[in-house]
Amino acid sequence: MKNKRFYIAALLTLLSCSKHPGEVRIQGRFAHLEQGEFYIYSSDRELGRLDTVHIKDGEFAYTMPLQGSCILHLLYPNYSQLTFFAHDGDDLLIEGDARDLNNVEVSGSDDNKLYTSFRKETATMPHAKLVDVARQYILKHPDKLVARHLF
Repeated sequence: MKNKRFYIAALLTLLSCSKHPGEVRIQGRFAHLEQGEFYIYSSDRELGRLDTVHIKDGEFAYTMPLQGSCILHLLYPNYSQLTFFAHDGDDLLIEGDARDLNNVEVSGSDDNKLYTSFRKETATMPHAKLVDVARQYILKHPDKLVARHLF
């Protein structure tokens, strides 16, 4: 009986410690990019500064303190940017090809999956249709950070 209690307690401890409260971890992989630098900032002023993300062998890792949630932007050297969303305790993965920065995928949260599908769906749409699709996303998901960003 004591062994069962021990295993249950150990399992509950591991499950409750799987998140990392108070921070967000971001990892990324870019094909066709050996080394470089991106900048990361928050439009919500949650980050409070412009940080540099160093890429080596096409990969990077970045951890930032975060209470709650925020909208983040990754600024590429060509001044285009990738918007993504972070919540306290998230593990995010950014994957893409440096030759095609418009098709970079972000996973690790519902907001990022939703926004990645939105970007892919609207990539070749004319502006008038894009506005209508954005309106539909906002009305369908009003509680998501994606809706706040699109608005």
